[in-house]
Amino acid sequence: MTRDEPAWGGFAAHLALEQSGDQQQGFCLSAQGTRPYGGHLVAQALLLALEDAAPGQVPLTITTHFLAIGDSRVPVRYRRERLRSGRSFEHWVIDAAQDGVLLCRATVVLHRPEEGPVYGPRPRSSSNPDRSRVITYEPPEGTSTVL
Repeated sequence: MTRDEPAWGGFAAHLALEQSGDQQQGFCLSAQGTRPYGGHLVAQALLLALEDAAPGQVPLTITTHFLAIGDSRVPVRYRRERLRSGRSFEHWVIDAAQDGVLLCRATVVLHRPEEGPVYGPRPRSSSNPDRSRVITYEPPEGTSTVL
């Protein structure tokens, strides 16, 4: 699917957030009944981190802790904070809350790709490894290996 296809527009519309004071606000799709889908909360948090990131930064890691169950019929308010910004990395914390209750906290690390070593495929071995390097364990006589 590309961004030009109509299905992408429908998907992107579900992730849309609007400004609400000093925070962003949006709705989440339901996972089960009226529970918000956690992946949707994470996607919106990631988009918020990328929104004000330095040009060229890409996601490196995202860690999310889900702290409470929300309601997909109620708007989710997002608050973001840039913890650190350097030449190569940016660290963000994004909180998602409903009615003052923290639903989840995401920590996002963005990274500017840089050149580094290039690793090729491992060479295929046509024989068994050197047996002198294999460590074996022989239990003493009269003992059992069952724990």
